[in-house]
Amino acid sequence: ATAPFWRPAWAAEEVEVTQAQLGVSMGSTAEELVLPKFFVGEWAVVAQLYQVEAGKGGEQAVNAAFSRAGDALKVVRDAIGTADGEFVARRRWQATSKQVPGSPEGDGGALEEADGVSVGVFAAAQALAGRSAPIQPRTDGAVEIGASDGIRFQLRAAGATGRPDPTLGDGGFRINELFEAKTIAGASVEGEPAIRISTYWKRVQAKLAAGKDAKGLPDSAEAGFGMGKADPSRPYFLQAVQVVYLLSDPRVPSDSAVATYTTRFLYSPILPTKG
Repeated sequence: ATAPFWRPAWAAEEVEVTQAQLGVSMGSTAEELVLPKFFVGEWAVVAQLYQVEAGKGGEQAVNAAFSRAGDALKVVRDAIGTADGEFVARRRWQATSKQVPGSPEGDGGALEEADGVSVGVFAAAQALAGRSAPIQPRTDGAVEIGASDGIRFQLRAAGATGRPDPTLGDGGFRINELFEAKTIAGASVEGEPAIRISTYWKRVQAKLAAGKDAKGLPDSAEAGFGMGKADPSRPYFLQAVQVVYLLSDPRVPSDSAVATYTTRFLYSPILPTKG
């Protein structure tokens, strides 16, 4: 059965966040951000590619900014509504004494446990070269992504911000990531392209699963998605919408992206699989 998802009406809006604003967590990558304490624990994740769109310049503009990425766009777009457009995974956050900016003193927060390739890098790789693209971390902190015909891209994290956003609903939280993107093998491209990733979170109480407004949310008995046993101590799910923007320049607003990729996520709390 297809899992239900939620999408903010304004999910593609440009968001400018500065360090001076109240309630902003900052880091070089999203994994360094302090998230609300309710993220703590292990989660079974089901994801569904929802929308893939080229900007006003079409696939030609995508190829001009990212070598042959316009070809990958067509392949990824064809995966919508198929098994190739869905995946499952596990993610885990650990408790930290660090505070979520703007939260009551002493509450603490959550930091993601590093385990292989980050969600942001995976999303960027899929946009540039398709879901099966090989990803190779480098010792200097950059990541190389392989594509067809010998094309290779290099990604380097250029900063991330996170902040509570009550307009999203209960537990609303917003994360923005930026990656410098470079074609290191393949046709030359124009400018200095970048990838911006915006993720919008909210919490949904599990008790709604049997209610009229739940729209098919799984109940606690089904919530492990085959990846583990549901954790009764956390009676809620997390929903997220992730939008990947391919930009011809990091200063370009998101609504001028050469392409956008939208994925919807449902997170279910499961008992830990390791200590």
